[in-house]
Amino acid sequence: MGQITKRGEYQWRAKVRRKGFPEQSRTFTYREDAEKWVRMVESEQETTGFIDRREADKTTLAAVLQRYQREVMSAQPPAMASIVLGARFQTIWCRPQPRMAAHRPMAAARIQPDT
Repeated sequence: MGQITKRGEYQWRAKVRRKGFPEQSRTFTYREDAEKWVRMVESEQETTGFIDRREADKTTLAAVLQRYQREVMSAQPPAMASIVLGARFQTIWCRPQPRMAAHRPMAAARIQPDT
C-alpha cells in the first residue's frame, strides 16, 4: 500500500510497502508526482512487471563501464582490450562532468526506439 508524507516545507516522500516485495521510497517536490509514482509501482507489483530499481538509482554508466573494463577486459589479450576500451575510454566516459550521461544514474537511462 502506498503512503505519502510531507517532508519539510517543499518535499513529499512516497513509500510503497507490500508483502513479498522490497520496500520502495522516493522523494518528490510535488505531491502529484508522488501519487503518480506510487500508482506506477503498485501497478508494476500487481502485474509481473516489477523491477527493483534501487541499485540502478545508485549506479552510473561510468561506474558500469569502469567495472566492465576492470573485470571483463582485463581478462582479454592486451591488444583486444586496447582496441575496445583504450585511453579514450577514460577521457570520454569517466571525466567528472555531471552533465555527461555517464554520470547519471542507470535508472534514468531510457532507450529510444528507432523511427
